[in-house]
Amino acid sequence: MVVEKVILYASAAWAQIITARQEKLLSSIQRKFLLNITGAYKTTSTEALQVIEGLMPLHIKAKKQSTLVRVGRLGRNCDYEGIHFDHESYKQPSPPSTIHPALFSPEDRISHGGQAPFNRTPIVYTDGSKINDQTGSAFCAISNEAVTKTWKAKLSPANTVLKAEMLASKQPSSGPTLQTKKSTSGETASLASKLLNPFM
Repeated sequence: MVVEKVILYASAAWAQIITARQEKLLSSIQRKFLLNITGAYKTTSTEALQVIEGLMPLHIKAKKQSTLVRVGRLGRNCDYEGIHFDHESYKQPSPPSTIHPALFSPEDRISHGGQAPFNRTPIVYTDGSKINDQTGSAFCAISNEAVTKTWKAKLSPANTVLKAEMLASKQPSSGPTLQTKKSTSGETASLASKLLNPFM
């Protein structure tokens, strides 16, 4: 419920100790929505409506959320329903970056020693397509940003795209390839798409 999130907003600040008056107020707010959702009679108890809809009472949910925020985010020890939660027993989130975006320079952070990393494993791009009753299949292998092997073929119009894709995937199996990709991005993608078009 959207309204539930609005009501429980900042519950870490106010829901650690809920008075009987606050509990009653939260229950009456939730009751109005439960009556509309279930279409039950107004004489039906709020507890029964909560059970029917499977919703937790708001005051309990607020206390639960407050405990989670206090222990998990604020790093404070907390007690809930007689159970003690020690914040050191739980994994703390990693601290936010202290680098201002205007001062961040990728050149200072990422270095390949002046060279692109050497990739020993060739990457194979495959494609199978059917356009205007023409079916084609193709693949190209790229290693160290250079095309090492290409293959393309026109197939019978009776073949499906699935068969063309399967044929393209089978062809590079004769060579030592470990990575197979359907598509890619950037310059390699445009090169691969030109090489893979079986109708060119």
